[in-house]
Amino acid sequence: MAHDLAGKVAIVTGGASGIGLAVCRVLAQAGAYVSVADIDGPGAARAAGELTAAGLRAEAFPTDMGDARQIDALASATATAFGGIDFVVNNAVQMDQGDAAVHEIDADLWRTLLSANLIGPALLSRAAIPHMLSRGGGAFVHMASLAGMRGEDSRTCYATAKAGLFGLSRSIAVQYGKQGIRSNCIAPGLVMTPAAHATFDPSLLNLLLEHHMTAQLGTAEQLAAAVCFLLSGQATFMTGQVLVIDGGMSAAMPGVPAFRELKAQALAE
Repeated sequence: MAHDLAGKVAIVTGGASGIGLAVCRVLAQAGAYVSVADIDGPGAARAAGELTAAGLRAEAFPTDMGDARQIDALASATATAFGGIDFVVNNAVQMDQGDAAVHEIDADLWRTLLSANLIGPALLSRAAIPHMLSRGGGAFVHMASLAGMRGEDSRTCYATAKAGLFGLSRSIAVQYGKQGIRSNCIAPGLVMTPAAHATFDPSLLNLLLEHHMTAQLGTAEQLAAAVCFLLSGQATFMTGQVLVIDGGMSAAMPGVPAFRELKAQALAE
């Protein structure tokens, strides 16, 4: 089903590449005016240029989601450029190799990663809500992660921030729902963006695929379609929820891949 977002204004953080770029494309194709926000200014400009070359409406806004002044400037500039704000997609993420086990992370890294990955989305939400209220409502989608729902051996700051997005989203849903603002999260499994291809070697990807119950890993376009749905009029009765799009990873008992491997070995003997 095609979603009609004609005339709506959307801010997409992390919009220069990967899931964010796919979201910018699908929202613009649905008729929205898109604010492409990214710490990578040239990348944001390329993304916005791609959309405008296709006859769509987009502008680039270089933004560091760890900088409160830049976040406020993003909301203000978007409202000035397009006449308001209807949607915010909190998609940007900052990662660091030092984000390991709890006892290995220093205080400065905690502050840096929580600032960009949790406080930044909260500040952008704060800046956007008055604009949404003035237009009779709006909607948020926060890109969380299964890491916010399940523990890992590393990425402690990342997991903590993603879990925090669940609380932020529910708070927005409860506090502003009667005024027409909705807020939901998406928790993806492994999505094959260019960054994922660069991060994981093929053997690790095959291992991770065994823990997903689908035949393939996810794509940015699949996530973008879900974002568009959550922002659209078809989702007006959905708020304060977490939409898990993980290829069935969280549906399976933890031992399923290991038991399958044992069965395959037995059959091969």
